[in-house]
Amino acid sequence: MEMNIRPYERGMAAACAEIAKTAPDPWKREDFDKLPGGENHACFVAVDGGGQVLGFACFLAVCESADLQLVAVAPSHRRQGVAEAMLQYGIRVMRERGLQRIFLELRVSNQAALALYKKLEFAVLIQRDRMYSKPAEDGLLMVRYL
Repeated sequence: MEMNIRPYERGMAAACAEIAKTAPDPWKREDFDKLPGGENHACFVAVDGGGQVLGFACFLAVCESADLQLVAVAPSHRRQGVAEAMLQYGIRVMRERGLQRIFLELRVSNQAALALYKKLEFAVLIQRDRMYSKPAEDGLLMVRYL
């Protein structure tokens, strides 16, 4: 599959919002309309050879750290390396910006994401009780040092 990772552009808001609907804690179209929100935000999209958006990953940089805010891949393209490619790209960009670490949070039940994050050298810092609602669930805070 031909795929390119590139910076998010405002014209991609509708496609990203559709993909986000499939995430456990989705963003709305308005959230994407506001991106990019200054130099502290970094959002990337994976697109196929025809320009179709396959997924997105959004980071927020604060001081020396970045937070991975949301990553989602279209259901038809999951388990094909799209998320991994976007995250590797984001990790490289955050390192080039001089950041020292990336944090993320996820539901404990999201074993596929947990496996991917561990593969990308993220480590669990702490498990937070009842961090999520709808449904209520514990969460994990993870970090990757750059």
